[in-house]
Amino acid sequence: MSECNLLGIKKLNNLINKNTKEIKKEKINIIFNKYNLNSIDYELLNKAFKNIRILGKINYTNKIEKIINTGKIIKINSIKKDLLKIIKKIN
Repeated sequence: MSECNLLGIKKLNNLINKNTKEIKKEKINIIFNKYNLNSIDYELLNKAFKNIRILGKINYTNKIEKIINTGKIIKINSIKKDLLKIIKKIN
């Protein structure tokens, strides 16, 4: 999982490049977290990681900050919809 900002993308890219000797790129799946208006365009993310399977993105909502550590995060409808889309891609 990675955030959709330049620092998050750089860290993810470094991590992938370091570990692709041990892990084949086609076995890597990415989920972009906290996607919002300031995030890198989703189409650009797809192009940047074209050889890696992108399962989807989880859109940011300010409700996350209030309940991030409570275990109730799945109850936020917008996140639930994003996670259901991702689960469909896994199956």
